Amino acid sequence: VLGREQFLVGEFPLSQYVSIRDHICQGQLQPFQLVVVPKEKIDVEIDSIYGSLMESGNRPTRTSISASTLNKKKSLNIVSSWNINENLKIKIGSLGKVNVEADISQICIEAGLYHSGSPLCQTFFTAPVCVEEGDAK
Repeated sequence: VLGREQFLVGEFPLSQYVSIRDHICQGQLQPFQLVVVPKEKIDVEIDSIYGSLMESGNRPTRTSISASTLNKKKSLNIVSSWNINENLKIKIGSLGKVNVEADISQICIEAGLYHSGSPLCQTFFTAPVCVEEGDAK
């Protein structure tokens, strides 16, 4: 990006870059000026930081984990979030030890997806539920 120390590296849609989304969300009328720079001139690590997760030899291991836990981890299929085209589903079973004022009888939970403190989508609220003696179900 011209005039900034920001580089758009990789073959990804422009909408996936935080700086582009922020520029659009702020309603700035002046467009970005993009300049092509050979990647050899950019001092950045292009490899995905998640690539090493795919290689079993690079996975960190701890001796305090039981053998059954290690067997479960070996069977995990690790997928990049960029390759997931399904909606995220979260099911909340219950809440415990909830501190609320005496006059509040119902609560709800607000949830959203964030990256580096920036929301990736709108937040959603659960339906209100009753609170009895610090428990909500």
